[in-house]
Order: sequence, then C-alpha cells, then structure tokens
Amino acid sequence: MQSERRRSDKAADATIEPEVVNPVHLACEGTTWMESANGKTAKDYVMSLAIDQVARTATIDSYAAVQIVTKADNEIMLFMAEPGSVVGVLSGTLSRITGDASVDVNSLVDGAYKFYGRCKPAKCLSGVCSANVVR
Repeated sequence: MQSERRRSDKAADATIEPEVVNPVHLACEGTTWMESANGKTAKDYVMSLAIDQVARTATIDSYAAVQIVTKADNEIMLFMAEPGSVVGVLSGTLSRITGDASVDVNSLVDGAYKFYGRCKPAKCLSGVCSANVVR
C-alpha cells in the first residue's frame, strides 16, 4: 500500500510540472547588421543561445551571461546587460512561441552589430544538452 502511494505521488508530481534541464540550448540562424563608414552591411550568422531559467540568465555564444528581466510566463523574453555595460551582449529578445530573436552586441573586435533571426532547440554533438525538457 505504501509503495503504491509513493508511485501515485511521483506520478502526480510529474504531471504538475516537468523537470526543466538548465540551461536550454538553442541554435539561432539569421543575419547580423553592422554599421561602418560605408553604411550598413549584412551577413548570414549562426549563434548559440543558452537560457538558464533557474538563474534567469541568457548567454549568447561566448559572451558573459545577461539577466532575463521579464516574467517567466511572458511570450517575449527580454534580456539585458547591467546598466553602464558597453561591451558584450547589451540587450535582446526571444519569442517563446516563434523562436524569433534579436540581439544587440558590442564587440571590441567587430564593433556594434544587431542580430535578427530564428532559434530552434540545439542538437548538441557532445550529448551534454541532448534534451531540454524531461517529461
């Protein structure tokens, strides 16, 4: 009887809230727009985006993580650097429904650029991020 109750409790817990594996890894494809002396230039670009829902951070490529500033249930996720930041990811948005993303970055090497694209769950080669949600 007691083991049956434990199974029932576990099943009830599993239906309430799925276990979220953090961070959630996304692969984003799109275009970067850069300002230069010759005007705006665009080029195809692929980036990684890791969303840590527990720490409430977003990490783009190898830049430092920035804080997610919107509520967890908002359709559009907004992430921003600390006030006064001038290098790295400055701000960005991600639609939880469509995967559409925009990210503003200021790089010491490439200067300022804006990424526009669409993100999908990543297929990690190392197996480290093989599943984003365990049900």
